Amino acid sequence: MIAYVSPPFDFVTAASLLLSRKPAPTIGEIEETYARMLGVRGVVLLPSVRAGIHMVLRAVSGPGGLVVGPAYTCAVVHQAMRASGLRMRFVDAAPRQFSMACDQLASAMEPGCCVIVCEAYGIPTDPNMLKASGELRPAVRILDTALNIPDPVRLGRLEGTDVAMFSLGLGKCMYAGWGGLACFQEEGLAQRIRELRDASARRGTALQQQRNALTVFARVAKRSRMIYGLASAASAAVSLVRGNILGRKEELRSRRAVDVIQEFTAEWSRLPGPFNRKLALHNLHHRETAAGIRRRLAETYVACLKDFGVVQGVDGEALPQSHFPIRVPAKLRPQVQDYLWRRGIDTGRQFPFPESLSPALYLNAAQASAEVLTLPLGEHISPKDVETISRKVVGALQRANRYAPRCG
Repeated sequence: MIAYVSPPFDFVTAASLLLSRKPAPTIGEIEETYARMLGVRGVVLLPSVRAGIHMVLRAVSGPGGLVVGPAYTCAVVHQAMRASGLRMRFVDAAPRQFSMACDQLASAMEPGCCVIVCEAYGIPTDPNMLKASGELRPAVRILDTALNIPDPVRLGRLEGTDVAMFSLGLGKCMYAGWGGLACFQEEGLAQRIRELRDASARRGTALQQQRNALTVFARVAKRSRMIYGLASAASAAVSLVRGNILGRKEELRSRRAVDVIQEFTAEWSRLPGPFNRKLALHNLHHRETAAGIRRRLAETYVACLKDFGVVQGVDGEALPQSHFPIRVPAKLRPQVQDYLWRRGIDTGRQFPFPESLSPALYLNAAQASAEVLTLPLGEHISPKDVETISRKVVGALQRANRYAPRCG
């Protein structure tokens, strides 16, 4: 079974870092090293990206302020927007794309507002959209790159109060077991966010750190091909007993995160522990290799699937890094997902459309939510695996009698 997501490191690497006698880098050392290697003026280590977005909104916007963000994004982005207490305005995705429509973004903005730009699946943002969001000089522009690998060249384009955020959470390219990072070119804003973080931060207890380490190892082990298939089959059986169809449990959980602001749990306040910081530093040093692997895999997906009408919002310059999204007719998506699952390929549905928004007002986002199926992408698979997955995707589509064979 090919896992949907896997950590960027293997079991041996994780074990060697955990057992190493070399002290874990401090929070300050992590921030200084990331800033130096990424070419930014400030980096702040965070409990999570959602906490970071919330802190930035609190720091730069007063009562009655406006935050503008995408309708099509991860549920926790909307959760952070709601928790800020600011007025919210959502922007539809561009047709057959995953990012916000530039003209609608410009229309939604007000002088001094906050703007959140999300890079779904790690696909780089269209520079025209950043230009559109900058014309009215927002108080802050948050670039949510939670699903990306940090790139010094792109980070060098940050201007003024721009903030770029990366996640260290599960399913992300920089997974380190816990946390997030915010990158700044304005040192004053970085210091304000650091002060807000310190005011609410909680250090994990020894027991929590042990549990966290065990969780990391369990995730690495579970996603080996033999174990993942067995573990996933058991999980699927439990879901069926509980009346959950494939993917439904994931969608319900994501929707609840959008519409219900729960109490501020660990994701809002607990900082990465020593083991997490070791993993984060390891990932930083190996980011170029990881980015190269993921780019080659994405290019292989494009080459294999571009003739079948399922690759949209992706091109040679804007390739995904975390998962590879394809679009299939909404009524066929469950069949395609089930077909792949039965043939040893786990997939995902990102991102569910939030129940608090009207699909009629955000037609493109609603359509993407109903059509997108995300395929595995990461260091744990090879180009040959991608070719196999692609053939099975084509087989699923042909079986559904929606696409005629067009390949040799």
